[in-house]
Amino acid sequence: MVLQRSRHRKYIAFLGLATAATTLAGCAGGGGGGEASEGPADSITVATVKAPGYADCINSVKDAFTEETGTKVELVELPYAGMFDKYQAGFQSGNAPYDLIGIPFQWTGQFADQGAIAEVEAPDDVLESVNGQYTYAGTQYGIPYNSGLMGFYYRTDLLEQMGYDKFPDTTEGIVELEEKIKADPTLSGQGIFPTSVMGDQTQLMALFNTLYHGLGGPAFEKEDGTVNDIDVDAAAATFDTIQQMVDLSPAGALTATFATVPAQFFDGTVAVIPMFSTSMPGPTLESSSIAGNYAFAAAPGGGDLAGWGWVVDAASEKQQSAQDFAHFLADPKNEIPCVEQFGRSPITTEAYQNEEVIATNPVTPQIEAALADGQKRFTGPQAQGLNETVNAITSQFLAGQLGDSDAAAQKLADEIQTVAGN
Repeated sequence: MVLQRSRHRKYIAFLGLATAATTLAGCAGGGGGGEASEGPADSITVATVKAPGYADCINSVKDAFTEETGTKVELVELPYAGMFDKYQAGFQSGNAPYDLIGIPFQWTGQFADQGAIAEVEAPDDVLESVNGQYTYAGTQYGIPYNSGLMGFYYRTDLLEQMGYDKFPDTTEGIVELEEKIKADPTLSGQGIFPTSVMGDQTQLMALFNTLYHGLGGPAFEKEDGTVNDIDVDAAAATFDTIQQMVDLSPAGALTATFATVPAQFFDGTVAVIPMFSTSMPGPTLESSSIAGNYAFAAAPGGGDLAGWGWVVDAASEKQQSAQDFAHFLADPKNEIPCVEQFGRSPITTEAYQNEEVIATNPVTPQIEAALADGQKRFTGPQAQGLNETVNAITSQFLAGQLGDSDAAAQKLADEIQTVAGN
C-alpha cells in the first residue's frame, strides 16, 4: 500500500525535509501488519540517530507540525552503534516501537525486502538523485532527510602555495599532491599534514567506495540489483592508495572517525581530507580558522553517497501521520532554517540554490553537482553483510593480516560473492 498525502493537505504543511530513506525491513511478524489511520494520529514516535544537529532540527519544527495537524511528535535518539539490530528487534516484535524511523540510505533495500517498511510517496521538491537513494525494485520506501557524498575538502591557499591552479582530477594526482605537501619543509615545519583519513573500521567502506571507482572499479551492483564482481586490480590499487593516505595522516589514523578528521581540517592542521559533505557543516567551516581558504572537489569516479532518511514501520497504525511528518521536515520552509542554523545538508533544489544557504556554506553548488555522479554502496537484501565485509577486509589489510594488496583484493572478491550467495 502506498501512503498518499491528503489531496487537499488538510493537516500537513506539504512536503518535508525528511532524513533518509527506508527502515530496516522487518523479519517475520513485522511486515505489513499495520494499517494507516484515516485521520491524524494523536501522537507518533520518531527514532533518529544521536548525532549533532539531528534532534535540534526536529525539535525546532515539531511543535509547528503539532499545531497544524494535532499530532504530537515524541522523539527518541539512538546511537548509531547497535541501531540496525535495535530496529530489527522492533520489526520482529511486530509492535512498531517507532512509527517513523531514521536510517542511512543503504539499509533501504534490505529492510524493504524483509517487508518491514511501508511504501511511501517521494517528496516532489527533492533532487531526483537523492530520492533515488531510497528506492528498491522501482518502489519508493524512504523520504530523504539530508543528502551528501564523500568528496575532497582542501585548503585553497596551500594548493596555490604548492603551485597548483586547480585541484587534481584523478586519484593518482591527489596522492601525488599529498606527497608533495609532505615533502615541503615549510608546511611540515608548520605541523601541517598532507591528509587525514577515517581509518576506523566502521568508516572504511566509505573510503574504499570513494577511491575504488576513481581507480577504475565498476558499480557494486548491476542495474537489476544483483551484485557485480569486484575488479581485483582496481581493488588492489584501492588498498595501496588507502595505505598511502594512512601513512600521510596524523597519528591515530586507524581509529579516526567522521568527527576526528573534520576537526583536524577545521583547526588548519590538515591540507586535504576525503570526507562526507554531511560532516562538514557550513556554519562550522565559516567560523573556523580556515574560513575563506577551503573548497570542495568531487571525487574522481564519484564519491561514496551519504544521507539519512525516514522510513515508516509497516506494522504501525499511524503510517499516514508518520509519513506526513517526514514530508513536513522536507518542506523547504522547514528545511532551509535547519540548514542555516544546524548545518543540515540540503535535499531540495530550492535549498541548494538558496542564496542564504550558499552564503552559509559556499561549496553548496559543488556538492549539488557532484551528487548526480555519486556511488551507492551495496543496497540490496544482503547490504549490511556486504558493506561490513568491505569494512572488515580493509581493516584487516591495514592491520597487516592479509599480506599484500593483491591477496587482500582477491579475498575481498571471493567473500563478496560468498555473502551475496553467488
